[in-house]
Amino acid sequence: MQAHQLWRELCDLLAPLQCPGCGEGKTQLCSGCQKLLYETPQLVERGLSLRGRHVPVISGGIYHGVRRSVMLEFKNGSRQKLAIPLVEGLRKSLWGPREGRGDYLNIVPVPSSLRGMWNRGYLPALLLATALANTTPAVVWKKLVVPRWRVGIFFRARKASSTRKSRLQRSSGDFRITRRGRGEKVVLLDDVLVTGATIRAAATALMDAGYIVVAVLVVAHVPERG
Repeated sequence: MQAHQLWRELCDLLAPLQCPGCGEGKTQLCSGCQKLLYETPQLVERGLSLRGRHVPVISGGIYHGVRRSVMLEFKNGSRQKLAIPLVEGLRKSLWGPREGRGDYLNIVPVPSSLRGMWNRGYLPALLLATALANTTPAVVWKKLVVPRWRVGIFFRARKASSTRKSRLQRSSGDFRITRRGRGEKVVLLDDVLVTGATIRAAATALMDAGYIVVAVLVVAHVPERG
């Protein structure tokens, strides 16, 4: 026990643990910030219109304040355990009435860009989907949607790969579906909805491959300008 305490004190000295939402010390996430993350999810007004169908988009909340700080620490600070509180609001609202019915949802995480996967070493949307499925009647289809390789993708300037213009140019050709569908219903899951172009491209690729996209889940969204 004494050795364990000494190890914890050494870790606190080298890398002090702080709540990413408010900065409170010695905690992964304080109770106040947890409460803010657990708010009721909301329908994103713009949704998606695909192949003549309206696909609802359900968001855990607006990408600002505590939710934004926690998400940035989860994606860029390598604090992967934050995936659990980030999806808690979605879990409570979406699956509360379904408990005990025995029906499942097929969750398909939207993959990061190849450059993003290379830099982080993990897939944020996959971790979020796994955290959601661990406590809900859901199955994660891990590698159904994968990004296509592009020549020179790792040699472009980092700033150029994340601009709003580049996101809006994404299409279904940016993704590859690893197996054909037979009308299976799936739910797409992504971390943050900004322009909607990435989700639209992934959803279109799935539909072209024979799947039915019934909804999109995002942990946070950026409201439309204007």
